[in-house]
Amino acid sequence: MRNTISISKGMKKKIEGSQIKGSLRFNYMIPVPEECIERLIIKNIKDEKYRVLLNKEYRFCMDNAERIQKKANKIYEMVTTNRKQKLTDNSCAFRILEQGYREYVENVLTNIRKNQ
Repeated sequence: MRNTISISKGMKKKIEGSQIKGSLRFNYMIPVPEECIERLIIKNIKDEKYRVLLNKEYRFCMDNAERIQKKANKIYEMVTTNRKQKLTDNSCAFRILEQGYREYVENVLTNIRKNQ
């Protein structure tokens, strides 16, 4: 079991001859509060090559959103239940990160919200 999303045969034909420039590393997922996410406006990126790359990556994610979500859930379940030791050893400690997330939301974001 690989912990990066695989490219289906149909997708491989579309990008044949192209270099793969990115991967989704599900074993390094971290929880992030919505308030801490800064939206990137791709059209505002000045570097044209980077903007094109970001658009391709965004399109890939949108076109494969259901598959990506299923894979993320499967990796999460495998890691948190220690189903494959090698995968667990090479992954973030999801439960610890989730506890830290809850503490951050409770202690930091709650105070920020109160003071706004």
